[in-house]
Amino acid sequence: MDAQFALFENDRLRRVMTRFGLASDGHVRLWRCALVLPIVLWAPLVLLSAVQGLWWTQDLKQSFLADFSVHMQMLVAIPFFLFAEEFVEQRIGEAWLQLRDGGLVSPESRQVLLDAAAKAMRVRDSIWLDMLAYALGLAGAWIWLWQMKSDGVSTWHSVVDGPSEGLSLAGWWLGLVSVPILNYWYGRWLGKWAIWSYLLWSASHTNLRLSAAHPDLSGGLSFLNRTQGSFGMIVFGIGMVVATTVGYLVGVAGLAAHSFAVWFSITGFLTLGPTAFLLPLFFFSRQLVEAKTRGFVEYGALGLEYTEAFRSKWITGREKPNPLEASADIAGLCDLGQHYENVRNMRVVPFDFNTALQLFGAALGPLLPVLLRIFELPEPIKKLFGI
Repeated sequence: MDAQFALFENDRLRRVMTRFGLASDGHVRLWRCALVLPIVLWAPLVLLSAVQGLWWTQDLKQSFLADFSVHMQMLVAIPFFLFAEEFVEQRIGEAWLQLRDGGLVSPESRQVLLDAAAKAMRVRDSIWLDMLAYALGLAGAWIWLWQMKSDGVSTWHSVVDGPSEGLSLAGWWLGLVSVPILNYWYGRWLGKWAIWSYLLWSASHTNLRLSAAHPDLSGGLSFLNRTQGSFGMIVFGIGMVVATTVGYLVGVAGLAAHSFAVWFSITGFLTLGPTAFLLPLFFFSRQLVEAKTRGFVEYGALGLEYTEAFRSKWITGREKPNPLEASADIAGLCDLGQHYENVRNMRVVPFDFNTALQLFGAALGPLLPVLLRIFELPEPIKKLFGI
């Protein structure tokens, strides 16, 4: 029986969500999740901050309502991640079928690919993977809260009362429930990325039947280009979180726009976010380079043989050739030229400029309004756009 592969469908979290009516047949019920998750993660923060008078204050640092980064993460980011899971799952399913049944993997290597998929599924369903993701999420939340609690600044989640400083009621919920679950989702996506990257690495180490003259200019692997491009949704979702966090740090918390925390968040995300999903495609470069080199040799030899035969038959071999009789040979010569052009233009990494632009655009898009807001533009650019 052929191995099946899915990153999200019927994984451990989906099975738990099914018990609570948030998923069915391995797929998320998006509207229910969009309603239930904010009730668990965000609504208690509203109530607890209101109880202590921190719902709205003149000092925006102490105002829960002014912390728009929290609202973005709890109300928008997690439902968006769930929607992205369904979208990416469909693209990955299509790519897996292409890898498994598309004839790219040679028959003698097919079992290696199936074994790798089975191993990836066992790791996906391991309880230790989810426990590690939540443990790291909880640790990250408490490290962050401890730093906030020790900086001497009173906020809605950390209250300074004379010489003492402690967590507010909302801060306790934030540290024990909301942020760990949000961090778990980041860890969940990181784990899924690692599993999918492992499967791509395993596929790249099988004997692939790559064609240098393939019209997709990627040896037959362009479907992976489309698959990796679909991860632009998760890049965009994380970008929204980074953008609102940076906006809050500068606009409310009072950090300088050129501070290390701001620049590290922006440049780190713009660099690592898109490249993380392009890097696994480099696994195939070795075989693509070999296929392209082989294609130059094979089509070069065929071209020499064909053109010499054409010249001998239609140019030097007859006194009065009839061009109309040569149409089939001329068409074959044109086809051969197109094949050689495909070999020449073949990519040695199976992604194109549009996919790279899609991923980097997904990263930059949410950050652009914040960047325009917190950084001063040169006067010529302001005049050009009438800002």
